[in-house]
Amino acid sequence: MMKFENASYLTQVKRMHLIAQEALENYPIKVKKIELKRYAANATYKVTDFHNKNYQLRIHPKEWHTKAEILEELHWLKHLRKTTDIVSPRPIPAKSGQYVIKCGHSLQSIRLCELFEWLPGRKRWHSINKQYAQDLGELVGKLHKNGQSMRIKHRHFWNADSLVGTNKARYYNVEKLSYVNKNQQTIITKARREVYSELNHYEKIYKNKSGLIHGDVQPNNILYLHHNIEIIDFDDCGIGLYIYELATALHAFYQLTNRNKNKSYKELEKALFDGYSKVMPLAEEDIQLVPYCILAVKLMTIGWLEHNKDNLNLRQHYSPAIEGAIQYFEQYKC
Repeated sequence: MMKFENASYLTQVKRMHLIAQEALENYPIKVKKIELKRYAANATYKVTDFHNKNYQLRIHPKEWHTKAEILEELHWLKHLRKTTDIVSPRPIPAKSGQYVIKCGHSLQSIRLCELFEWLPGRKRWHSINKQYAQDLGELVGKLHKNGQSMRIKHRHFWNADSLVGTNKARYYNVEKLSYVNKNQQTIITKARREVYSELNHYEKIYKNKSGLIHGDVQPNNILYLHHNIEIIDFDDCGIGLYIYELATALHAFYQLTNRNKNKSYKELEKALFDGYSKVMPLAEEDIQLVPYCILAVKLMTIGWLEHNKDNLNLRQHYSPAIEGAIQYFEQYKC
């Protein structure tokens, strides 16, 4: 059998479906339907049982997270549900009582996977406004405040080294990219070094401005149900800069307002900060770091795409990501 990473995208999807079927045999549900919702790094499925109850099955890439790392994510989710009004997915145990199981034995492609309750809310990319940004800011503030009560030993870090480092980059050293020309690589390298310098300096001075973060609070992970905000996908949670977390949302707002001139980035940014400030402090030095953090998001995304280049469906995003990072760097002259 051809190695998974060398197979075509369609073959990979078919194999992942077999892994999903195998995984679901471990849970006390009678499966009626399995629907692939997203296949990027993780494969995410919507699972419906014969009572028409929905679940989310998440299958990780090989050797990406350890079991201990995933259990800390699930522990935070359980803690959030017990101690806050934040709506987030409920982890579902397998028949064995375990929350993290191994699957993929039949294809000799062992993966870790988990099952969650499916949240019924909807994404709101097309109706993002000041109220949305303020709600999101307040939600992020609540997450950060709650995370201060957690003791984390195994989750990864979202700091200067892991975001835009070289040897310690979480995904990939963006100074050694595969699909760029010499001029593009020169600009990306310069951008990485400037962002790294600023983030590293900030970390050393403001050691109390990091903590447990969600890691990806962009609109694909934010749902609304009856005007109530919900948050999903804690797969990137770890210890990181609080302002970087806000920048993941601002990066999405920047992209949105570039495409839709009827929306104002500055209005959304102010509303996000206003919401966050209801719960957590936000100082001028934090706000000044935002352009560097947004560029860090862009560079980290490039590293993620490089790391996942075997996923053929993701390659279409590579060139736009390069162009977007260069354009932002030259526009803001970070």
